[in-house]
Amino acid sequence: MGRCIERRVLMPDIVDAGRRAGHACWIELRLFKALGSWVTDTARSADPALSRMFAEHSHHHAWHADLWRNRIPKLEHHPPTEVTRPPNDAVVELVDMVTSAAGSVDRLVGVYRVLIPRLIEEYEALLQATSPLTDGPTARVLKLCLADLHNELREGETALASVIDVTATVDDRQTTLDAAAAAAHHLIG
Repeated sequence: MGRCIERRVLMPDIVDAGRRAGHACWIELRLFKALGSWVTDTARSADPALSRMFAEHSHHHAWHADLWRNRIPKLEHHPPTEVTRPPNDAVVELVDMVTSAAGSVDRLVGVYRVLIPRLIEEYEALLQATSPLTDGPTARVLKLCLADLHNELREGETALASVIDVTATVDDRQTTLDAAAAAAHHLIG
């Protein structure tokens, strides 16, 4: 009898943890794909430093996605393929806006001024809410991802400073993406 009650209490936490891991896996995969696809574009435009940065960061996000995929509980009614998705349509719209950007400035603003800062904020909040006693592996994943994201943010800001000519363009793009981000509420749910 006690086991059934305990299961009912724990199950929503397991499902919620799986859902968040699935959302995080989804956005990390989208960043991996976008940054990876930009490597050849920036290499063709004679910006090898930016191309190298996108390649390195793309690999980080592939690894992060793998870490999150491994945190999705294997539950009969919640297979990993069903929970590896965005939390809502507004997140899809925001990520599509960022990943479809054509120029280096728009790409840098979208990833390093909009998505990465929000991902850092949400991962830090999730880390604060995660009990190291009951979910140490998730806390470890969050710490590993956050270390990379903080470094990426610094490198992205440096890259942005090296390519911007007109601050107004950056501010306009960031304002547009910030509005889309506000509509999305949370990137990982």
